[in-house]
Amino acid sequence: LHDASALVGAVVNAASDTGDQAHRLSGARGGAQAGVERGRMLLHGALDGLAAAAGTISEFVTLGRELDANAEQVGYLVKLISEVSEEAGVLALNAAILAAQAGDEGVGFSVVAEEMRGLASRVEQEAREADALVRSIALKVERAVTAAADGQRSVGQAMGAANQMDVALEGIEGGLVRAMDLVDSVAAASADQDRRGRQLLESV
Repeated sequence: LHDASALVGAVVNAASDTGDQAHRLSGARGGAQAGVERGRMLLHGALDGLAAAAGTISEFVTLGRELDANAEQVGYLVKLISEVSEEAGVLALNAAILAAQAGDEGVGFSVVAEEMRGLASRVEQEAREADALVRSIALKVERAVTAAADGQRSVGQAMGAANQMDVALEGIEGGLVRAMDLVDSVAAASADQDRRGRQLLESV
């Protein structure tokens, strides 16, 4: 009888210890859930920031492509001006030749033709410099657009990873809830065993 009483006592003590541990674990439920929820909240904030950055980068890429198209149009206009000024220079040269052939009567016309040729030469030179500048700007815009597009892809990948983390945290949170429910069940069962064991000890 003594051995049976000792055995029941040991079972009661074990059930009590198990119940105490289960209660301590159950008490940690709030902190663990709060930690997971805070992690998800921070992750959602990061996702919002990434989404905003993606939108800004997308606008920049669109603007850069529009600038690139405008640069092409400006380049075409500069080329057209260069061609016109070159033709004007040829016409001025022909006029100067005709004025020289006209002798004294063509002196005034010769001065005008020379001025026209000088003006055409300056316009052509300015057009070449403008063309070089436009090409340089277009190249820089293209590089900026390429870099922004790469950034856009990186942001997209980061958003994908963050979404996967959010799904994982959601799974962890669900697992934590299930584990804590199980701990509560263990605590309740241990309390019941402890109660019945003590009743049994009293009856012995």
